[in-house]
Parts: sequence; C-alpha cells; structure tokens
Amino acid sequence: MQIELTNACTCNPDEDTVNDGICYGDCFTEQRDYLAEALDAHLAATTLDEAESIRIDCDAIGWQRRAGYAIVESTADGILDALAINGDYRLAFTFSDDYRECHATRYSHDEPTGSGLFTFSGSSSSDYPLFE
Repeated sequence: MQIELTNACTCNPDEDTVNDGICYGDCFTEQRDYLAEALDAHLAATTLDEAESIRIDCDAIGWQRRAGYAIVESTADGILDALAINGDYRLAFTFSDDYRECHATRYSHDEPTGSGLFTFSGSSSSDYPLFE
C-alpha cells in the first residue's frame, strides 16, 4: 500500500475536491492524519512504538545526494516532522500488507527524482552517548 503526503495541496473552501483527490477542509492535515494512522500501525507491528527512539536513515538526501540520519521520538509525528522540509515536498510511504515493512521517499525542488529510501529502526540513548 502506498500513501502520499504533500504540503503543496490547495483546497477550495467551496468544494470537496483538491486537484484530483478528495479534500475535507484542510487537505494537508487530513492527509497527515491518514498517514499517521498507517505509521502508528507500522510502529505497533514492529514494536518500534516501544523503542526509546527511532533512527531514520537515508543514503541520498538533497541535491547533493548525501547520506544522513536523524534520531526522533518513537511516534508518527516524530517521523513526519523529521522528514518535513521548509519548502514544497511530497512524501511517498510504502507499507507491506501487514505493516511490518515501511519505507519512504521524499520529492522536492532539491530531490525532483526522489531521495533515497528512508528506513526506520529502533535506537536508544546508549547507541548515541553524545545525545545524553
């Protein structure tokens, strides 16, 4: 299953449509809430919701395609906030049918063909003593 989130969607307050999709008022919030439900299912299926934190890895970020990671709280909001950028973007999440597997790709001005795959794993402060 694939779920996308974009901050470039515009709603017509008089209509229930946006672009070619469905909009119920604030389309970004509706898309984010729907995606957060799927991420919560993934975190529960993999017990990442019980981890102290989540490590997000990617091997090709931005126009220079650099590798990087982020340590975030083990919630859907922690993941979505970390993948957001200051500018127009689209996140494409792919989930397995049982929600045990999940990865994401970000598209933006600096990533027109998409970033590398963002992957998620559990971590703890003992893994990163500089963050204690």
